[in-house]
Amino acid sequence: MKKLKIGIAGPGAVGGYYGACLARAGMDVKFLGRGSHLDAIKELGLSIKSYNGDFHVNPFASDDPAEIGPCDLILFCVKSFDSANMGRLIKPMVGSSTVILSLQNGVENEEILGGLYGSDKVLAGVAFIGSRIEKAGEIIHSASGNITFGESGGGVSARTEELEEIFTGAGIKARLSDDMRKVMWQKMVWNCGFNAITALTGCSAAEVLLLEETREIVRKTMEEVIVVAAALGIKLDAGLPEKTMAHTEKQGEIRTSMLVDMGKGQKMEIDGLNGAVCRKGGEKGVPTPVNGILYGMIKAINKRMENQ
Repeated sequence: MKKLKIGIAGPGAVGGYYGACLARAGMDVKFLGRGSHLDAIKELGLSIKSYNGDFHVNPFASDDPAEIGPCDLILFCVKSFDSANMGRLIKPMVGSSTVILSLQNGVENEEILGGLYGSDKVLAGVAFIGSRIEKAGEIIHSASGNITFGESGGGVSARTEELEEIFTGAGIKARLSDDMRKVMWQKMVWNCGFNAITALTGCSAAEVLLLEETREIVRKTMEEVIVVAAALGIKLDAGLPEKTMAHTEKQGEIRTSMLVDMGKGQKMEIDGLNGAVCRKGGEKGVPTPVNGILYGMIKAINKRMENQ
């Protein structure tokens, strides 16, 4: 297996887990991060506590992209509201042959990165994973861990096939898609359906499905996402909400990223999820009242957190 130099832009719960898997497999992994989590990785390495088995790695870590330099691959794993800032920050890591794979929530990140470095450098991806930073330098991996990715403009290429082989060799369940727009909007159905309501209620994804009242909010939120996607020319299965909820019920306790961020008093990425559905729905004349309520409520909490 070819050894790549891989930069992890944002080694949090998602980027940290996948970066650790790649480092364990012998890839030359470089973490670009900040704060106490980065400090702990630099001093003691990164511990993964996984339902698949625990492991520990000692990757290079820095807050200076110039120390890392040009990479073969960059896994771009920051919150959607940080895409533009981190996108500019990684410039010293982007060489003539660098490929950037976005593993973020939302449907607008690839456009931001493409505007900075050209769309030919950017791959689209979604991560299906339950993980969180338990403490600085330690990630809890509690569910799934799959990646679906492909060319942003569709189709399968030699470079995506090579990356699929590398991910698989690192123990990461990776799947190629020739229609990433559809995959990303399918993920939006889950994200918009569960993230905001779990943050507002303090419940896990499975817990909000126990009551018919909250289950109905999840269902209507998902249905709005499907209608907006259709207006954009992306046809999703009308039965997706029921299938998604049924699958989620079987996954155990999934604490969404917004629920985790709410508990830590951190900004939640509502603008890239329910907010994006409202914006794109508005552009197409599609009403999104339930997404709009969730968006407004989380946005108000974000504002309060900023002012504290």
